[in-house]
Amino acid sequence: MGINFFDIVFPDAPETITSIIEGEAASLGISIMAIVILLVVFLLLSGSVAVAAVVIALVTKKNRDASVDMQEEYFEE
Repeated sequence: MGINFFDIVFPDAPETITSIIEGEAASLGISIMAIVILLVVFLLLSGSVAVAAVVIALVTKKNRDASVDMQEEYFEE
């Protein structure tokens, strides 16, 4: 297999990326929406309108699913 340069330079990169995605990076001061907004702005500036539209659609769907879950929990009580 050999030695992966990425693993030597960034040994805990997968855990860091996972923690940012799951929203556990509060100590870093990074919010998920800030990352998404920067990603969308970058994609729009680079001309990838279709990719930016997909990212926006996925984020809004996730937010909509979360709000539906919260409503269901409220009415169960």
